[in-house]
Amino acid sequence: MLQTHPDGEAWERESYAYSAPEINQAYAFLTRQRAGGAGVWKDGPRDGEKDRDGGWESGPDSRDGGPGAGKHAWSAWDAPLNGNAFCEREILHNVEDEDGTVLGNFCVAKGKFLWTVQEDFSLFLRSVYRCCQALLDGIDRNRGREAPPEERQRILAELYYLMAQQFIDATALLEQMAEERTGTGGTPETMRATADQAETDSCRVFYLPAMLECGAGTPVLPSGEPLYPAGVRRHRLYLRDRMGHNLGYLSFGDDRLYYVVIPLFEQRRVRVRIRAAERTKERLPKAAAGTGAGRCQRLHLWLRMEERQDGGAPENLRLQIERLLEAYGKERA
Repeated sequence: MLQTHPDGEAWERESYAYSAPEINQAYAFLTRQRAGGAGVWKDGPRDGEKDRDGGWESGPDSRDGGPGAGKHAWSAWDAPLNGNAFCEREILHNVEDEDGTVLGNFCVAKGKFLWTVQEDFSLFLRSVYRCCQALLDGIDRNRGREAPPEERQRILAELYYLMAQQFIDATALLEQMAEERTGTGGTPETMRATADQAETDSCRVFYLPAMLECGAGTPVLPSGEPLYPAGVRRHRLYLRDRMGHNLGYLSFGDDRLYYVVIPLFEQRRVRVRIRAAERTKERLPKAAAGTGAGRCQRLHLWLRMEERQDGGAPENLRLQIERLLEAYGKERA
């Protein structure tokens, strides 16, 4: 390293005694030694391959002894861990110039870290996307595919959604991103709980402002009008009125809530109460006059966390991911 370092006499040389991979390997070794690592690590399975225990490995630096490899991940990030997560992910950080322009990003840690509000959400999504790409690339490489199957984009989208859920603790995030209410929740005028109900109701209730993405022909709803779930399709919660007419689907001004709230409905972990909000002079995103598709209307949304969780639990995510990857492995290019 001293012979090839730019601060030394390396610039005056026309050739080097070592190749670029050898120099990079030496640098990685010194980095691990300085961080208290155990020195050289044995190569692990490639991305998308199963290890001897039947598990899967994925992500950059998982086999070349990089700073975030395997169990030797950096300790520079102190977010909670999900030990049952399918694979590790990178914690990315933006690089900016003196004017604040983003020049790129780099990895500051790697592990099974849950997402917290301190981590840039767009970089979180990028780290999950990289995990998914690495897994599918590894399967393509192991199958000797010269071109990926046509089904790759569809499987990648579903894998991406499942993988993101493994790194999101919805209850912990709702505590920070929503307003917690006592009793059964709701407005004092329309949903005031009795004293007996308040004493017996130990479930947690969170309030969130939301929006209705109106479908074609959806009328303007009066303030306080109740809405009801009509089912989750393609990771959207569709809503109906009391007569059963479809109105549109639930949306949020904060994109992060799509990854926090919608999975709760899919896993049947919450009960919901929805009311149309009063109309204000403030313009809504994509707001349009009259009725029809493309118009938004404000909603009041209360989520009641259920103590007993039935249906699809988060523990099933890993099994769903494994099945998706095995199905992708059987696809033909």
